[in-house]
Amino acid sequence: LAQAKTDLQTTEVGLARQTDALTQLAAEKRKAVDRAARLAANAKARLEAIGRESAELDALIRALIKEAPKLLPRPKPKLAPAARSAPSRPDIAVRRNGALARLMTPVNGRLLAGFGQDGANRRASDGVTYVASPGAQVIAPADGAVIFTGPFRSYDNVVIIDAGDDVLLVLTGLNTVLPKQGERVAAGEPIGAMGGIVSPPPELFFQVWRKDQTINPQPLLNAR
Repeated sequence: LAQAKTDLQTTEVGLARQTDALTQLAAEKRKAVDRAARLAANAKARLEAIGRESAELDALIRALIKEAPKLLPRPKPKLAPAARSAPSRPDIAVRRNGALARLMTPVNGRLLAGFGQDGANRRASDGVTYVASPGAQVIAPADGAVIFTGPFRSYDNVVIIDAGDDVLLVLTGLNTVLPKQGERVAAGEPIGAMGGIVSPPPELFFQVWRKDQTINPQPLLNAR
């Protein structure tokens, strides 16, 4: 009987220690969650301030290129598998590494204006424009963190995704946007939809920025 009592006391002491350890672990997790929430709130506030302070879309993007790495965790770059045959354009082969290894066409539609082609203002386009069906789904062209969403100056809804590897993906012209600022999205994940007006049909403008300049996304895009 005495041995049984001793064993019971030992068990109770062990359970008490486990309870204390679990309580401490839960407290540490709560602190970590609170700290992450504060950091996320500070990052969101700073990104919103950048949007208010920027006069033009290009200025907004360059400011985000500078500030986003300090505010949000960057995804690790993904390396593309080695090509079996020599590519026709070596510069594109280099660009296909990292964040651009898997770049998806953001919307099903007709290409209205390609990169470098003259647009309505007779300036060479620094992106590509698609004519889409009313209500067409728009997807994330690559994995990344959403660092800006919403209207900007004269633009309809703008979505900017930090894909890592110094790459930002910019989409404008969406009618609805699903992800919130700071959320992560996966390549091919729906991020919004085009407007429902038939005439004129909705247009989606898509840019790829690497560091502080735009690059031609057309040779990099994989068909949906």
